[in-house]
Amino acid sequence: EQALARLIARLRVFSRAMLGLQIGHSGRKASALLPVDGNGPLTEDQGGWPVYGPSAVSFGDGWPVPGELDVAGLERVRDAFVATAARAARLDLNLLELHGAHGYLLHSFLSPVSNRRRDAHGGTAENRLRLVRDIVIGVRAVWPAERALGIRLNAQDWVAGGLDLADTIAIVATLKEAGCD
Repeated sequence: EQALARLIARLRVFSRAMLGLQIGHSGRKASALLPVDGNGPLTEDQGGWPVYGPSAVSFGDGWPVPGELDVAGLERVRDAFVATAARAARLDLNLLELHGAHGYLLHSFLSPVSNRRRDAHGGTAENRLRLVRDIVIGVRAVWPAERALGIRLNAQDWVAGGLDLADTIAIVATLKEAGCD
C-alpha cells in the first residue's frame, strides 16, 4: 500500500488520469510458470505450492488437483478481498475491479464445470454465486460509493454444461444489486 501510494502520488504530479486496481485470486490456476517460461504448472522443485478451488477439479492435464476450500477457507478468501479493498480505498484510485474470469477462483466458483460442490456454495446457480456475491457486498462496504466497483467475468465457458451468456447476464444482475457498478 505504501509503495503504491508513493507511485500514485508521483503520477498525480503529471496527470489526473483515471487509475484502477484489479484484485483476484488465481485459485486452481495458481502455482504456474510465467508465460515466457512455458505457462504450465510449477513442479515442487520449481517452488510450486498447493492450490485451492471450489472442488477437487484440476485446471487441466498435468495441473495439480486443488484442495476444496472449506468454510474457514471461504471466509479467509472473502476477508482477504475485503481487506485488500480497504487498503485500496485509502489510495487515490478511481476504480476497483474484482477478477472473476479466466478460470481464476471466483470464476471457478461460478462455473458448473469447476464447481462440483454439494453444499451452500455449489449446485444451483444461486449457490455457485454465493461466494462472489458475499465478496462484492463486503468490498462495497469498504470501497467508497462514489468510486466504481467492477468485476471481470467470462461471458461463457465455451464447453458443454458450462456457463453461457444467459447465466452471465443473470450473474451481472445479481452482482449489480450487491453493489457492482
